[in-house]
Amino acid sequence: MATWRSLILGACLALAGCEGPREPSAAAPPQTPSADKPSLVFDGFKARGTAKGVKQWEAEAKRAWVLKGSRNASAEDVTITYFQKGLAVSRARALHAEINLKTYDLEAEGEVVVHGQNGVVLESDRLSWDNQTEQVHTRSKVRVLRGRSILTGKGLIADRKMEKVEVLEDVRVETASVAELKRMSHELK
Repeated sequence: MATWRSLILGACLALAGCEGPREPSAAAPPQTPSADKPSLVFDGFKARGTAKGVKQWEAEAKRAWVLKGSRNASAEDVTITYFQKGLAVSRARALHAEINLKTYDLEAEGEVVVHGQNGVVLESDRLSWDNQTEQVHTRSKVRVLRGRSILTGKGLIADRKMEKVEVLEDVRVETASVAELKRMSHELK
């Protein structure tokens, strides 16, 4: 029977094209509990997720750790591109991310910025990706830029394309014109 470590290694090698694992060093992920030490460390980490042979997402990180004792990976300086029907629809960047290797849910934090192909830019200090619902969400403060309009507030739910964006609390809108405000209001319905 395969050990947990060999299953993790197999999963990482199947998902990742990278420079290769190296022995864990003193450089551990900044928020790793002491009981959950890294068992593998990758420099130049890259992973992809597909469904029925169609690319759904692609992640790149400066460095990634597979954490011993959990089903998580931790990464720094992360870029994630989301795809729909094989085409890139948004790209997210963050200083740090935690990835659940079972569900592929992701928690990003630190200067999180998402650029949608439609021109929408989302900024927050923390953002989560729910792989099952294919939505991003947060309870943190958010700033959404679209054209010359800025939408701010607290909490958010959005789709991967950044077409359906809902700010949940303390919503404020700054816009350059009434026509643009009407267009945004119509698009949100």
